[in-house]
Amino acid sequence: MINIYSYGYCVVIDNNVDIDKLNNTMCQYLQSIDSSLRDGNINRILEINKNYLLITPYGDLKFDNLIYFIRRFLEQDGHKYNDLTKESMPTDILEQVKANKGIPNLQPHKGCQFGGKSEDSQGIDDGIKPLCDVINSFKGIETFSSCEGHISRHGCTAYVLFVVDNMDTLNNFSEKSDVALEKLFMEHGVTRNDFNWTLMFSYGRWPNRTGVHFELRIIYTSSKQEEVFNQIKCLADYLKDS
Repeated sequence: MINIYSYGYCVVIDNNVDIDKLNNTMCQYLQSIDSSLRDGNINRILEINKNYLLITPYGDLKFDNLIYFIRRFLEQDGHKYNDLTKESMPTDILEQVKANKGIPNLQPHKGCQFGGKSEDSQGIDDGIKPLCDVINSFKGIETFSSCEGHISRHGCTAYVLFVVDNMDTLNNFSEKSDVALEKLFMEHGVTRNDFNWTLMFSYGRWPNRTGVHFELRIIYTSSKQEEVFNQIKCLADYLKDS
């Protein structure tokens, strides 16, 4: 019987499966979701010790999708399992995971997902980096996660997650963002259907950070990704000049 636990946005399972098969199958699953995922040396499975494995997600892959994949893999590989992801991880297992020196001490906004490394996620995504850089230039604001959006048949969602030191800082950023957006719309003929920008309050669990934060989300059509990346650069420049 294999137990499945959650650890942030990662998953911990008993080390009783074929690791190479699990990793290769997961890469194939990810590529079926995100056709922009490059081939290469992709390692999603970290061997905590002889007892446990930590499985890391990719980009904005939803946690529910990761759990779905793991369940399906275990079933197809003939394993019985207990899904314990909604329960607290036993203290002894949690201590073993935290004590493992192979888990990099990385902030998620640096690209690498907590608990694993891969060649396709070594830094902030190029498409969203200009916006991350300018947001971090605002006094009292710090980003901690971001994604440029990955091409799929369902469209793309780019985002930046950040925290602020007080509401005055947030209001100042929001006002300057509105001015920069209006300038982008007017000077480049961009409409809200092309560049759906939302600033929202959120709460969630992230590796190295749990609690209240804010999310800047941009929803766009996959076929216009390069165009949107250029618009993000322009928007960042307008914010910088504000």
